[in-house]
Amino acid sequence: MSLQTTSSFLQVVTDHLQAPQPDAADFFQKSFTPVKPDLEKVELFLRQSLQSKVEGVPQMMAYLVESGGKRVRPLVSCLVAHACGYHGNDHIVVASVAELLHTATLYHDDVVDNSKLRRGRQTANSIFGNKIMVLAGDLMLAHSYALLMGGGYFEISQALSNTVRQMVEGEILQLQCEGDLTTTPEQYLEIIQDKTASLFAWCAMAPGMLAGQSSAMIESLNQFGHHIGMAFQLVDDVMDFSSSRETMGKIPLQDLFEGKITLPLIVILKHYPHIRPEIERFMMRGPSLSDSGAGVLNVLKNALSEKAILEDIKNPIRLHLTQAKAVLGDLPPSVYKDGLFSLVDFLANRDY
Repeated sequence: MSLQTTSSFLQVVTDHLQAPQPDAADFFQKSFTPVKPDLEKVELFLRQSLQSKVEGVPQMMAYLVESGGKRVRPLVSCLVAHACGYHGNDHIVVASVAELLHTATLYHDDVVDNSKLRRGRQTANSIFGNKIMVLAGDLMLAHSYALLMGGGYFEISQALSNTVRQMVEGEILQLQCEGDLTTTPEQYLEIIQDKTASLFAWCAMAPGMLAGQSSAMIESLNQFGHHIGMAFQLVDDVMDFSSSRETMGKIPLQDLFEGKITLPLIVILKHYPHIRPEIERFMMRGPSLSDSGAGVLNVLKNALSEKAILEDIKNPIRLHLTQAKAVLGDLPPSVYKDGLFSLVDFLANRDY
């Protein structure tokens, strides 16, 4: 891989950090640098693995993969593998499968939500059509299992099966709560645990299994992934309210328009129940910021600046990040363990 390609990949990753504060970018850089060669191998592996005998399918599957993204899930897998003392190359497969599976779920999400924009680009389904992108997502899922089973990673594949089941259950739970402003914090947390945190948990656990770690350590890694995943989704949901289209790569309040009930909205409605009718009207009209949408956006942004509301939202994030660091206590000191800590600090210092 050429130096130019290496530099280009690093730029793609840093460009997709959703405009973090300088401190946050610095923490991400510290987590990324120790495994930069691994992540370049993951990038190459992803492109080589998106093959199909059907003309046009590789290009469709590659559309979102090649847009870059933050690659946080492969980053977790590569850091954990080295932190556990693993010296082989199979963690590259595990890290690549994590990104393939994540991408497949994004394709399905965009179809279900009828989304038009992701990472600042047109969604694949808006270009190629809903039907074919559902099937492309299915193909990526099947390919993920083929990669693991072909390498003989049966125990890791079984763990992934449980993870996929959780992710689908999370999607169903989210659909069941769609547009329901009586959704409780407990229901919301169950959704993001299944939909998002479960894959992060697998990303952290699978390299520990490759490295032959004890069941106790694998459970600690599982917990680390869980807490990182919960915090990641919580921060992302806050940014849907507080960030711009340029920062997020999607229309502000897009989640709200799609009927997704997230913690910021639950907390704001707890403090300001009288704005519920306005929220309901916005959800029916859509994310037009030229009329009532602008008013809703201002109301929500103003609410997020209030200390009591902000604390109710940030406290769960802080708790998960604190617990993420705590469960890594048994890992031996290394630059890779420091990288995992830096990833926690990145999330703690994002501009949300």
